[in-house]
Amino acid sequence: MNKKFKMTFLFTILFLSLITLAGCSANNIFAWYEGSSENDETPIVMNAGETLTIDKSYFAEIDFAFERFELWIHSQRLQQTKDSSIVEIKDNTITAKESGHVTIAATLIQSRVGNAINQLGVFIGSFYIINESTMTHITTAEELANINNNLSDHFILMADIDLTEYEWVSLGDGHNEFKGMFVNPYGYTIDNLTIRSGKNARGFGLFGQIYRYAFISGVILENIFIDVSDYEGNSLIVGGLVGTMMQNSMILDFSVSGSIISGGVHTGGVVGLNNFGIIKNGSFMGNIENHNVVLSSTFAIGGIAGFNAFIPSLKNTANIINVTVNADLDGGSLANVGGIVGVTNFSNAIENASFIGTVIGRRAGTKVGFINLPGADYPVNFE
Repeated sequence: MNKKFKMTFLFTILFLSLITLAGCSANNIFAWYEGSSENDETPIVMNAGETLTIDKSYFAEIDFAFERFELWIHSQRLQQTKDSSIVEIKDNTITAKESGHVTIAATLIQSRVGNAINQLGVFIGSFYIINESTMTHITTAEELANINNNLSDHFILMADIDLTEYEWVSLGDGHNEFKGMFVNPYGYTIDNLTIRSGKNARGFGLFGQIYRYAFISGVILENIFIDVSDYEGNSLIVGGLVGTMMQNSMILDFSVSGSIISGGVHTGGVVGLNNFGIIKNGSFMGNIENHNVVLSSTFAIGGIAGFNAFIPSLKNTANIINVTVNADLDGGSLANVGGIVGVTNFSNAIENASFIGTVIGRRAGTKVGFINLPGADYPVNFE
């Protein structure tokens, strides 16, 4: 190879290499922001047609210099049809569309450096969307009871309902939980819910058991009467509104009044067992009694929840929030009794609560009866 040809060949190779480098696609390097979780904050509730715009100020506390960001749907749950979109995202604005639960995230995108573009994932939050026009309207006691025939649908209460003539059968149970949404935006009441036996189910309340991400909002229960003292055993769970609520489910803006005579392990004026759900903005007024012999260290009575399980996250530091109780709670000589919660695994799970009334039990506190952690101080009273 002569010298001139050799130089021409080398310059050609160099030129083609530069063209290749200039035209190649960048490597997108994605990582989640440390500590970011879809359950970081209490879910946001929006009605169909409402909008929420996210701008750069939302990410002000995050130490990551970025040029732009994109919003995207991380997950959708409870949608009424598989192909429906619960929200629409356009130009960083979220528009509520269909009833359901959606988690939204953002990708923060840096400027290109060499052949790499660093991207950081951040959860914006968890959203419940309410579209009244596509929900099933409940106007009679019979329609309310028939929710048991379609536990995955979404319902809206559209009339006052009197359950005097009904021996109530709880909506959903441990084998077939309620998996939808039930809302009462117009303030209608459900009166005289009555249950007189604990022999035919494990969980009792207006709802027996609600599944993950189920949503109940605005329910007003007046003059409930639940007597399941004929139950023999240790596993019964009773709540005025919900027996058992599972992880990430939510009860919002509620009012419950009446009497509960229980016979099981966990009894609450609102929820018997809160298994990592959120209870926010509501009250219980009445009385609860359980003198049965229950062989469990977590035998519990609480004005809001009998047993409350919770794990705090970066921003979500409580799961029973803004609640009041005016009640007499009597657990005899064996139960752990708390004005707000009978037993919990995390002492700070309650935020902005108050109690008026009396508490009687093996361990009894105006706030919490027993904290199920080694070395914890209990019972806990309001200062």
